Amino acid sequence: MSKPAIVIPVLEPSYRLVDYVRGLFTRGFQKVIIVNDGSGPAFEPVFDQLRAFDGCTVLVHDRNRGKGRALKTAFEEYIRQGWYNDYCGVITADGDGQHTLADVVKISRVMELRPDALILGERDLKNGVPVKSRIGNGASAFMYRVLFRTKLRDSQTGLRGIPNHLLSPLSTLAGERYEYEMNMLMYCTTHRHPMVGTRISTVYYDYNQNSHFKPFKDTVRLHFMMFRTKMKNL
Repeated sequence: MSKPAIVIPVLEPSYRLVDYVRGLFTRGFQKVIIVNDGSGPAFEPVFDQLRAFDGCTVLVHDRNRGKGRALKTAFEEYIRQGWYNDYCGVITADGDGQHTLADVVKISRVMELRPDALILGERDLKNGVPVKSRIGNGASAFMYRVLFRTKLRDSQTGLRGIPNHLLSPLSTLAGERYEYEMNMLMYCTTHRHPMVGTRISTVYYDYNQNSHFKPFKDTVRLHFMMFRTKMKNL
């Protein structure tokens, strides 16, 4: 079984993404799935360069539908195309440069050791993290520990290794935006699928100015989803 496929949801990416995808292929990954989440015509030159890579598939949303929907679109295409016969699963990565190529390789190696588990890339949230990310992540991790008795070092990490057997159930979970990634964690916790964390680098370009995460609105949505899920499972 070859290395996992790489899934990258993006909105209005820079040409830096082209270099990033080139680096993934250089490191031995054979399939990259890009989801253009409604970026608009101005960004087509970037996506044209991505389409030129052998092994790179670009999926398109006609409007911005959110990160959760973009991830599910990629998972559904992966299943529809039968790529689970060729790859051991997928690694989700952000398109804004937060996840280094070395860390993607690291997640791939951990997936080989733990093919049963959801692999979470954990940042050091005490150093070099923008305030809005640190507060939002800390609040979500605290709420998760209170409700589910499970400690998460990085509840909002976008760098995750997902084995094939989890992709089908995860593709049907609720959540169209950032809350979907929390639903993924809650699904694994409530269904007793193991989750394994591994330390990754903490990288932010322009101090996270280009992030589409809205600290108050998205954190409230995450907490509501956690509370509702907990009530359903009492």
